[in-house]
Amino acid sequence: MPCQSTSGFPRRTGRRAAPQQWLQTGKAVVSRQSLAGAIDMAIDVDHVGPRNFQETLEVDALQREVRDLRKCLDGAEKARQELLSSTSWRMTRPIRALKTRLQADTKKNRAEATDQANSPVVPGQIARVSDSMKGSSGNEICSRVDVRSAFASLRKMPGPVRGASRIVFLGSRELACELEFDAEVDILRESSWRDCIRPAGFDYLLIETVWVAACEDWRYAMTSESGSRTELLDLLDECRRISLPVVLWFREDVRNYERFSWLVPCVDRVYAIDDSVRDSIRHDHPDIRVSILPPAIQPAIHNPVCSYALQEAREALRGHILFDGWWDASADGTLRHLLESIASRGLRLCESEWEFGNVRLNDAPTLAAITLGCVDGPSKAVLNKLIDSELFFQRTFRLPWRQRLAMIRAAAAGSAIGFIGDAVHRDIAWHGASAQIGEWLSKLQRNPLARSAASHRLRRRLLAGDCLAHRLAQIGRDLGLAPQPFERPPAVAMVLVTMRPQLLEACLQRFRQDRYPNKELIVVLHGDHDVSAARSLIGPDEPIRVIQLGSERSLGACLNQAIEESEAEYWAKVDDDDLYGPEYLSDVMASRLVSSFQIAGKPPVFAYLEADDSLYHDPEWASLSHVWHASEEASAALVAGGTLVGRRDLLERGLRFSEKRRGGSDSDFIRRCYEQGHGVLALDGFNFVRYRSGQAGFHTWQMDERELRGRAARLGGLADVPDRVFV
Repeated sequence: MPCQSTSGFPRRTGRRAAPQQWLQTGKAVVSRQSLAGAIDMAIDVDHVGPRNFQETLEVDALQREVRDLRKCLDGAEKARQELLSSTSWRMTRPIRALKTRLQADTKKNRAEATDQANSPVVPGQIARVSDSMKGSSGNEICSRVDVRSAFASLRKMPGPVRGASRIVFLGSRELACELEFDAEVDILRESSWRDCIRPAGFDYLLIETVWVAACEDWRYAMTSESGSRTELLDLLDECRRISLPVVLWFREDVRNYERFSWLVPCVDRVYAIDDSVRDSIRHDHPDIRVSILPPAIQPAIHNPVCSYALQEAREALRGHILFDGWWDASADGTLRHLLESIASRGLRLCESEWEFGNVRLNDAPTLAAITLGCVDGPSKAVLNKLIDSELFFQRTFRLPWRQRLAMIRAAAAGSAIGFIGDAVHRDIAWHGASAQIGEWLSKLQRNPLARSAASHRLRRRLLAGDCLAHRLAQIGRDLGLAPQPFERPPAVAMVLVTMRPQLLEACLQRFRQDRYPNKELIVVLHGDHDVSAARSLIGPDEPIRVIQLGSERSLGACLNQAIEESEAEYWAKVDDDDLYGPEYLSDVMASRLVSSFQIAGKPPVFAYLEADDSLYHDPEWASLSHVWHASEEASAALVAGGTLVGRRDLLERGLRFSEKRRGGSDSDFIRRCYEQGHGVLALDGFNFVRYRSGQAGFHTWQMDERELRGRAARLGGLADVPDRVFV
């Protein structure tokens, strides 16, 4: 049985390379990864003190080469970043054309995923630099993934709106980190809790059943056989004295129930992680009320949003499958045989629950080449952003509730979930026998759009009721606390500027069909149109207003006026000719659980061409879904103007649509957002269709319809929009 890890990023002890070995490596450096690896080895050499004059000369020579290599690496990296950060549609057109041609040539082969076996085990964007050293062995932790650099710009993405709860917490580091996105949290230390606990300082004390707490203290204090329970009992007595409610979240398997059950009668509220723990508590303590708080995701961590660097890695890992359970694979021959049978289909192995050293790779030598090694929680969350699907096995070292948690985390990040075993998780995963896994993978690879649609529906459901914020809200309701901010959907003003009143009735109908509960519509008739006729289309109690502005006013002026007409916290720009599904606004606003964005939008993944009644799915635009366009990296508007959503206070701080421009108002607005340090969150592409009329001169914007047809997949016609796009 592997030992539980309590560390963050695994520490690597490192082995120094001999100077001659490094010189030979340095001469052959051609790639960024091998170059970085050579530098890494040379740094180790730099730490070896010379013992004679000859060694001094050799070290000096090596140090000079290190400096030269560093300059070379920095220059290459700078050039690479400049190219990758270029979002100019004109500049990247040759690359895009080549990509389209190559994709067309390999479509059939991609369906069988035979190319996966030859792809890099770890894409360069997330590869640990020292992994370029071959022959790494011994007891150092096996770790081939380092996401810190590629993840860096995502750290600047605003987090979700934090709730008003003030919690003092005693439990795991993992849960402590997740709680801090949703509440004000103080971690309770054994040595200083008396200085922390005070009347009116917190709403409640939350205790999670753990063996060792976040600060590496309170060691085994929660277990029944511990001799160090005195301090914890004193803490509970003090909470009773100052009337601070104590909440116990029993996040342990029923097999360990007896170790922690003594805490149940000592607290004010008890929550169990699953039915089996709840039933045990009810059996032993029939007079104590116990509810279930099942596993929950923290969407600020577990989401599909990528930085530019992670977007590259996602393309490299497209079509792959992840299995998190190296210890399971090494100990279970049946499982190992199954994994070996699908290794050529892009399988990657990792281990996030425990740690193992490089020497243990020999325990499963047939899987060693595709093993990513040990990953911590944040790294596993990144892998789920990048890899299309994750496989789970019913026989595992993991506790059942931990496996369920891993599954919903992967689903929240966009992975399709496969489960080899009983239908216990049928609400979130495909399930079947080992012999059926190949068929499931083939189905995913044949129809990636269907996979994305299913993933989108599941993610919507998780965001609606299975977030950590929902668990805290339940605790708050049970304790009589005020509602959390996310429980009150913010007001959104949809703003529509139109010069074509003949389209207004259809626009009003789409607004009425949108299911978001707290919305209003501000319509600007742009030009000399019959405003009375427009207002006659509106019912007496509908949250819809129509104003009129002259044709001499620019589009930007009309948008600014429309937003000023409302006091809603958010505005959402919609176009009169595009198509919006009933879940459009609900999906956009649910993203606030991921990020309290200033500006968001959707890439135009779906397009309808009226001329030949064709609905298209554009994979090039689809690759730009779920991307954080950081202000320091981005330069272009890679979301559709008809999907822009923003906070009202941006305009109040002076960031408005240009009133001087006669065209390009949307792209100019986004460019100025970047200049003022505001990134743009690109969401999914569902529930929005860019409409291209067949009438000449109908649109003010241009589209190369021939190019679209060449790279996109035709899904049908207008009648297919509800089934294929409005998921």
